[in-house]
Amino acid sequence: MDSKKKILVIESVESCIGQFEQLFSERYRIAIAFNNAQGFEEAKSADKPGLILISEMGDVVDSFELCRLLKNDMNTFSIPILLMHDETSGKSNYRGFDVGVADYISFPLVQAVLFARMEAHLKLVDLEKKVERLEVHDGLTGLFNRTYFDEYLKQEWLRARRSEQPLGLMLIQIDGFEEYNQHYGHSELEAILKSLSTVISKRLCRPADMVSRFKVKSFACVLPDTDHPGLLLIAEELMAAVAELKIKHQFAGPSGWLTVSIAADFIVPSGVDQFIGFCSSVNKLFAKKLSQEYGRIIFSDS
Repeated sequence: MDSKKKILVIESVESCIGQFEQLFSERYRIAIAFNNAQGFEEAKSADKPGLILISEMGDVVDSFELCRLLKNDMNTFSIPILLMHDETSGKSNYRGFDVGVADYISFPLVQAVLFARMEAHLKLVDLEKKVERLEVHDGLTGLFNRTYFDEYLKQEWLRARRSEQPLGLMLIQIDGFEEYNQHYGHSELEAILKSLSTVISKRLCRPADMVSRFKVKSFACVLPDTDHPGLLLIAEELMAAVAELKIKHQFAGPSGWLTVSIAADFIVPSGVDQFIGFCSSVNKLFAKKLSQEYGRIIFSDS
């Protein structure tokens, strides 16, 4: 895999694009967007850029609006934005700092200055990612933690509401968690949590799918654009994958193997007031029905 960091350049003037490609190609991987819509989609892609360069040779107001969009989206807010502007044109100003611009670069570009500023921001991002990982990831499994889950679910709820698409939520609980801890020990339990984290992560393949450590003995998955059939398919695949691990657990039912139980539901959001109710209903379903029998998949209409 190419170790070069990816830079996204948003430039509407065709004559400038070749210059940027020639300037950056040896040092960075470069992606070009010809307008704000393309730039926004590229910034949200699975292969996110480490830094965004926006040319103000076009419409300054449009550039500011793109900055607002990028800084208000959870997937792109941390990407530094550098605005390239022509101080001699008379139309440039520094209001971009108010909408999240990290730095300004003046035309004509001076390569040494440009690279120095870009590298400074890229290094800062690397440092922030290290700190962020400690803040939003579970220390044992490496999955996202409950804090990140709460924020991500809110973001995807709003996205699903705008697009009028289904949003799936799945909670996965280890059956006989306390019994396993008591009879096999804490270190064995930690090994199981890590194994299950890997199994679940491998089966959530889409970029927007997210799994987190929800509680001590459970995981939560946010699954955009996923309705009942999709949730059922994923749940069945997860149950089968856990069974393939063949982890002994003689204190959790007649099978003698460790199992998980899954509660799931989906909704097409139409109002903010539904949010708390939806989350609460899945959680209650999880607590009420799954306490009665191990190895079950439960939906609200079950």
